[in-house]
Order: sequence, then structure tokens, then C-alpha cells
Amino acid sequence: MIITLLLGPHRPLEDKRAVTAAINRLVVEALGVSPDDMFIALLPVPNENFSFGRGELQLAEEAPRW
Repeated sequence: MIITLLLGPHRPLEDKRAVTAAINRLVVEALGVSPDDMFIALLPVPNENFSFGRGELQLAEEAPRW
């Protein structure tokens, strides 16, 4: 199983570890697959490349508020 996750490049390593562990655990619980049968790819994407609707790049002009 291949899972691809797009995320902002500002995310620290600890967040990446936490999200991959959570994805693995939840998929194993939900689908009953082996935790070793999963490939998770975290792809950093510049914030200005995200659109949250309306075809606008909401983060292109300002820093995220999180």
C-alpha cells in the first residue's frame, strides 16, 4: 500500500514522525493490513502552492497563522 501526504515544508521532524505513526496505526486498525505492508511518502510542498478553494492561493501572500 502506498500513501502519499502533501504537507508544508515548515513541519518539524517530530510532526512527521507522529503523522506517519498515526496513519500506519489507523490503517492497520481499519483494514487489518500488516504494518509492514505500507509505504508512506511525505512530500513537502511550498505553502504558496496550496489552494483551499475558489481557485485562490490563500497562503501565497501571507504566512500561515498556525
